[in-house]
Amino acid sequence: MIFLKRIDFKRFYYVLNFTYAFLIYKFLNQSVNRWGFGSGNGLFENNIEALLRYVLDKEQNIFFVTDKNIALDLKNIEVVKRGSFKAYLYCLQSDVLIFDNTFSDLAPGFMKFMKAIKVNVNHGQEGLKKLRSDYYTIHKINCDLTCAVSEFEKDIKVNKCGADEKTVYITGLARNDNLFYNETKTNDILFFPTWRAEIESESLIENTDYYKESISILNSEKLNTILNKYNSKLYYKPHIRMKNINFINTVDNVILCGKDENLTSIIKKTRILITDYSSVAWDY
Repeated sequence: MIFLKRIDFKRFYYVLNFTYAFLIYKFLNQSVNRWGFGSGNGLFENNIEALLRYVLDKEQNIFFVTDKNIALDLKNIEVVKRGSFKAYLYCLQSDVLIFDNTFSDLAPGFMKFMKAIKVNVNHGQEGLKKLRSDYYTIHKINCDLTCAVSEFEKDIKVNKCGADEKTVYITGLARNDNLFYNETKTNDILFFPTWRAEIESESLIENTDYYKESISILNSEKLNTILNKYNSKLYYKPHIRMKNINFINTVDNVILCGKDENLTSIIKKTRILITDYSSVAWDY
């Protein structure tokens, strides 16, 4: 029984599926000119969504890898389960693999076996939060192409986060194509604080100042008065890592967004952002 508890069944599932996929791939001995896309949070949004839509009429055999139970409103795009036999086989057969977080977005544990061009588009911009100097090393983000928005961001990735300078190219940010200012916007607000490195245990989050102060703001009568005065709503979007947290609000004009709600759509319909050092600030 103790032995069984020590087994990581998800990892075993990944190893089994990759082994099976690798054997089939070697037996077939063919590539299929596939393009694979995957996101760290498993959602179809941000740069991954924008870039996939852009290449849709230029490439065939495009697939999206996710750990969520979602369907895309796009024809001829196959959604495959992260860590499944099909996901590993498709990655092995691909020419290009594009992700926004780490190699685990597409092929957990086995990305080094993929011969495709590996592209990291990131899910946001670097510049406000400090990352470890060996960030790209510890997360094993060894890409053929790492996208940067500007010389400023390229300098951060190379000199402060450890990315290989030969792989970092200034490309702009794919999702900027979808963030045109809309003159018909309301006075609505997005409140989106980012994750804090010191909060690692979900079971302790509700004991932290981070949680308590957020609850205090969301239930503030002063906030309610301001929102009513300007005919505004405040959207609170919990960070993707804040799972199963019980945020309760009593203010009618405060809307608690689901963790799987598309962030880009919220950005486009709000005029004001309240954050600390989230890269969402660049979008505004």
